[in-house]
Amino acid sequence: MLRRLARFSLRHRRLVAAAWAILFIAGIAIGTGVFDRLDPDVGDVEGTESARAQARLRTLDPGGESIAALADGVDPRDPRVAAGIRATAERLRAIPGVAQVADPVDGAPELLARDGRAALVAVEFADGLEGDRFDQALEAAETELRRLDAPHVLVGGGPLQDQEFEDQVASDLGRAELLSMPVVLVLLLVVFGGIVAAGLPVLVALTGVAGTLLALFGISAVTAVSVYSVNVVTMLGLGLAVDYALLLVSRFREERATSDLPAAVEEAAATAGRTVVFSGLTVAASLAGLLVFEDPFLRSMAYGGGAVVLIDMLAAVTLLPALLAMWGHRIRPAPASRVGTGLFASVSRLVQRRALLIVVVVAVPLVVAATPFLHARYQQPDARFLPAGAESRRL
Repeated sequence: MLRRLARFSLRHRRLVAAAWAILFIAGIAIGTGVFDRLDPDVGDVEGTESARAQARLRTLDPGGESIAALADGVDPRDPRVAAGIRATAERLRAIPGVAQVADPVDGAPELLARDGRAALVAVEFADGLEGDRFDQALEAAETELRRLDAPHVLVGGGPLQDQEFEDQVASDLGRAELLSMPVVLVLLLVVFGGIVAAGLPVLVALTGVAGTLLALFGISAVTAVSVYSVNVVTMLGLGLAVDYALLLVSRFREERATSDLPAAVEEAAATAGRTVVFSGLTVAASLAGLLVFEDPFLRSMAYGGGAVVLIDMLAAVTLLPALLAMWGHRIRPAPASRVGTGLFASVSRLVQRRALLIVVVVAVPLVVAATPFLHARYQQPDARFLPAGAESRRL
């Protein structure tokens, strides 16, 4: 099957490459919209004791989402400042979807700072307000709060904190790709000694991540997807794509030493490709086990991880053969005299001869490195997980 699939990719190399290019573009153009749909809440499992307690609290004290603004460097007891806060509160109450507004000027003196130099204005939205109506009310309320006349105004909490989590994940993803890709490319250049051979795994990795974002965008339309699933996508997407591409390209270089280009591609796909498919399906099946849990956070790990593994696997056995068919003549064949030699081959033979000793030598440092985890503390993410400069954390 893999040989036939490689033969198809060889014959229709431009079509296969174009299809994956379209998937990559769609992943960047459309898939990145998943960041606006990701759920920052984790651990909310229906039917659990915590969920029942939360439902009971909502019954006793019904209310919607809330945000707040801290006006720092002003004295609300000053008539001019008080008039400004009162006017802001009145405009906030006039926004459709706002249930109530609390401020230190009218009825909430506890929102005045002890030193009298700061005030808090809190806005609560109507219970059950969702969709576009909530988004419009939230945007209007945030705009009004930011208009408070004070040297420093911080606006955050509730849904704004969720947005900050989503923005931070998107920023972290971009930074991770920006830092990791050059490092990976340099390592691949050292291993392969050529820019084309080194660049192919990077192309597969980028395509896999973009395709997975598109898949998560579709999944998020029918179920909740945790914001932390993106971390799994980048981690597995980069690692597995490079791993799979390394296997195929290395095998291609070995076959290229004794065969023409089409035969080398077919043989690499039929041999190393089998390893890739077995590995990909095994990892995907393992991650699918997380679907049995009711926790949406764990299920999101299965969605993101399973999708990126399968897409990387498909890219390795279809896109990579097509790229090798187009650019493989620029990749230097592995010298026949060096096949089965070199550093990695020598290490492999040493490991086989001294298996028990190697297990001990490797296991002991790993156990020592893992001991700090015995003192790990578990907690739900809150504003303290955001960077120090985030408004919700400072608020």
